[in-house]
Amino acid sequence: MNNNGKALILFPKDSTTDFLEEIVAYLFQTVHSSLFDFIRIEPSDQSHKDAFEQIQNPIYNTVIFLGHGSSVSLAGARDGEYRKEKFISITNFKVFKSKKLVLVSCESSTLIKKGKIHGFEEAIGFGDLPTDWNDIQSAREIEMFAYRGFTEQTIHDFRNCLVEIIKYSLSNFFNNSLSLEDLYSLIFLRINKRITKYFIENREINLPLNSVLLQMKDETLFINNARI
Repeated sequence: MNNNGKALILFPKDSTTDFLEEIVAYLFQTVHSSLFDFIRIEPSDQSHKDAFEQIQNPIYNTVIFLGHGSSVSLAGARDGEYRKEKFISITNFKVFKSKKLVLVSCESSTLIKKGKIHGFEEAIGFGDLPTDWNDIQSAREIEMFAYRGFTEQTIHDFRNCLVEIIKYSLSNFFNNSLSLEDLYSLIFLRINKRITKYFIENREINLPLNSVLLQMKDETLFINNARI
């Protein structure tokens, strides 16, 4: 019996996050289909409305989001001229009331801090996740030397690290009926293993990829609302 109930995985369509499909594919291969449902949110208002309604379905205890985000919202799908910049924001964060959340998106650690007043049960959030060149350029508009030494190859390598850390951790979470806090610990452990492996291979802690993994470790956050 899985103590976490059933999970809903939300994945807005966006060409810049297609690399996250590997996470979903791995879960379909390794996790029993009774433990989660998957929604690929299409670039239409109706698809977002349908997904929003499904979040509120009481059969789902856990919601996992894969996509873009900010400190104030989770982004929806985008394709051509269609862009849903704010799918779920602080104003409608109460949709997650009594849910467990895993938000694999930029600045979701800040988002869950702001959204905890709306009564989610537990949540895992992340800091800045530089997975495309636009992320680097945006950071450099604020701080000139942000992500110093980053190249397209660094972004590619970080994407691979992120996917492996999340897909293996989520698979363990489902298959071993782990708590969300256990999942957070697994993610933290796998980030540390990646940092150690990279350091052993390169003998340098401040290389761009290791620096962003260290940042990821520092900014990943677990909140249990019952303890607040």
